[in-house]
Amino acid sequence: MRPTSSLCLALLMGPPAMLAAQDQSPKADRLLTVAVGVGNEVGFVGGQAEWYVHGDRLSVFGGAGRWRQLAVAGGLRGYLGRGRARPFLELAGLPLRGVDGPTEGRVSYGPSVRFGVQLVRASGLTVVGAAGFGQQLGSRPLGSRTVPTAGIGVGFTLRR
Repeated sequence: MRPTSSLCLALLMGPPAMLAAQDQSPKADRLLTVAVGVGNEVGFVGGQAEWYVHGDRLSVFGGAGRWRQLAVAGGLRGYLGRGRARPFLELAGLPLRGVDGPTEGRVSYGPSVRFGVQLVRASGLTVVGAAGFGQQLGSRPLGSRTVPTAGIGVGFTLRR
């Protein structure tokens, strides 16, 4: 191969390879994330902890917060990638705003399905956001109804 061909090949292949190397997160699996935020997964205004199991592809989380009264949440997240920005699918039991809602002093709960993204920097700084729908149980006047859910939080992730 001639020197000019080698140089052209290096120039063409170098930037994509450098960008790919920058995009990869450290090899260590995530262990625990602690975050504060607003939304259903933190009891409206509060905090959450997330423990990673099965490598860092599956996690169990719990949250607690306050909006006129104590509210708790918990569930499972399945992650779809291993990079810095990882999409996830969440199945959870969350506090949902009811007909008389948290402003009236009553928090109703129900199951939810949400899609979200977690961004973890190499330093451990973490931003997580999710949105979806929950099925409010025991709402008035009859039965249950579907309500939107959302949340965003900022925290720190520890690695193994």
